[in-house]
Amino acid sequence: MNASFCRHCGRPLEPGASFCASCGNPVVQPAAAARTRRKPSWIPIVVGVLLLIMGIRIPLALALGVETTGTVRSVEQRINSNSSKLDHNYDIHYTFRTRDGKTGSGTTSMNRVYNVTRLPAEGSNIGVTYLPGLPFVNVPSDQKNLGWSTLIFIALGALLLVMGIRGTATVTRIRR
Repeated sequence: MNASFCRHCGRPLEPGASFCASCGNPVVQPAAAARTRRKPSWIPIVVGVLLLIMGIRIPLALALGVETTGTVRSVEQRINSNSSKLDHNYDIHYTFRTRDGKTGSGTTSMNRVYNVTRLPAEGSNIGVTYLPGLPFVNVPSDQKNLGWSTLIFIALGALLLVMGIRGTATVTRIRR
């Protein structure tokens, strides 16, 4: 049997008593374990959905896409603050026609290309896989690996989506 005591005088309380028999102060009953439901937080939900869309676009294009031929418009060596000319990283820009006659475009990267004969020449043809109705979701046909970024976008998007729905990820506004 758990004996409870008065918060004011410290004497034992009768089970179910509303007032202390010794000092007359009201007894505070322990609140029932009420389960509080948190409201969903919309910002993490929206960001999670966007990250999921970014993550699944390449697997969707590879799984449900349509093959076509694209034309290489330019091949440029990518040199920025994180790389140098010795890294041999290239961006390949291409355009293609969908089966309903629309024009689409895309960019792919080739990194650590030490043998430039592996690079496609400007004006040459490459295979492109795109989603019908969404030609901006495209990938060169020879690019079959999904990469870490795809997995990170999917995992992070799913995590934010679940946390937003549960209400555990909230965005608070800081007032100054």
